Amino acid sequence: MGGVSALMSIGLFNIVGTESTKPYYEITAPVFDKVTIGLDNQYYKGKEFVIKTHNNSKENCYIQKATLNGEKLDNFWFYHEQFAAGGELEIWLGNTPNKNWGLRNNPPVD
Repeated sequence: MGGVSALMSIGLFNIVGTESTKPYYEITAPVFDKVTIGLDNQYYKGKEFVIKTHNNSKENCYIQKATLNGEKLDNFWFYHEQFAAGGELEIWLGNTPNKNWGLRNNPPVD
């Protein structure tokens, strides 16, 4: 449970864990304004993965939009291989749900 709590606090979650053939993370509203995750080059291609949150507050708990490595992210998820390559996830929050964000594609089903 501690690992799940830590992932959700930084804005990532996955209901199926890493059991799928192509693991992915779902995006949640982070607790922190910025998190930098150092990636061990023995296991990952990238050096670090940064999660930045804009307009983060107790009231702003709804994701309005997101970008992954500067590109618009219309899904509420992204692949673990993208995380492993390093980069930056930016999340903008607001006080009302954006019912049009994150609907482009559903996560993969194995």
